[in-house]
Amino acid sequence: MSFLRHEAILETNQQAYSQQQLLQWSRVQPTKRTRTRITDGCVLIGTSRGQIVASNSLDLDQAEMVGLFISPAFQGQGLGRRMVGEIERLAIQFGMTQLRVEAASPAIGFYRHCDYLTRPGATTVKDPRTKLDSLSMLRSFPQRQTRYGSRIRNLLNRSGIPQDYGRRHRLRLQLEARELATIGTDNQAREQMLDPKSAMAWYEMRNAAQVDGVTLLIASAYRSVGYQLSIIQRKRLTGQTTNEILRVSAAPGFSEHHTGHAIDICSPDSTPLKECFENTLAFEWLTESARDYGFRLSYPRNNRHAIAYEPWHWYHHTSKASVQR
Repeated sequence: MSFLRHEAILETNQQAYSQQQLLQWSRVQPTKRTRTRITDGCVLIGTSRGQIVASNSLDLDQAEMVGLFISPAFQGQGLGRRMVGEIERLAIQFGMTQLRVEAASPAIGFYRHCDYLTRPGATTVKDPRTKLDSLSMLRSFPQRQTRYGSRIRNLLNRSGIPQDYGRRHRLRLQLEARELATIGTDNQAREQMLDPKSAMAWYEMRNAAQVDGVTLLIASAYRSVGYQLSIIQRKRLTGQTTNEILRVSAAPGFSEHHTGHAIDICSPDSTPLKECFENTLAFEWLTESARDYGFRLSYPRNNRHAIAYEPWHWYHHTSKASVQR
């Protein structure tokens, strides 16, 4: 990807900058922010015949699109606009309603064609890293693209939860499941449900554990957005602050439980939904075997979402490749 960046800078901007300026730009090294974007799953690449020909990324900390590079041989074919569109769709998944870009002078016209406008009060300035002229630009997304996000933002607003919750916690909006299948009752005799494929995977995993002498029980599974909101409201009645609640419960619209793919697991020898679950044979078995059935622990210790360690919360991925990363 570094070769693509170097090639795109040197060959695309020759009419705008001197060779010395372009070389200085191309030598700017990736920063910690670049590594963070990779960890966040916010770096996209385009390939042709096994070669990387395009890249773009989303910086969640700055709410900014950065690093759009297109191989000169593939420019003028609509690939740039497509890469911009993909990053915008990614931003919408994090609940964002607008996106900023610091456009180098030769790219300002391109971004205008992508419906980006000059930020109010912004003027052309020197980029502190590349030392080249750039203009801060902004695009607000059409409402048709953010209808579900608007519903969730209204809920967050009424609940006193910051509008940028998803971006700051690096959590994507989670759509409610459209189809559910029962998986029996939980430890309080309440019926629980999962997406049909996840339900089958749960049965297979539970039965395999049982063969090994380990009992896996259900503490919680599918939850609607409304039910997630009620959890937060009940906790507030006990005197907990919003920050305390959001350390252990995802905000409505951002919980994996909405999808029908997440399940909270407990065992007979441990208190449900408590960290002590990590000391059980059930957790040891899950750590060793859950990936074989498509399940992965969502919130390990010191996770990037700033959510408390939850050894009981497992998410079913339909692609086992995503579990083994």
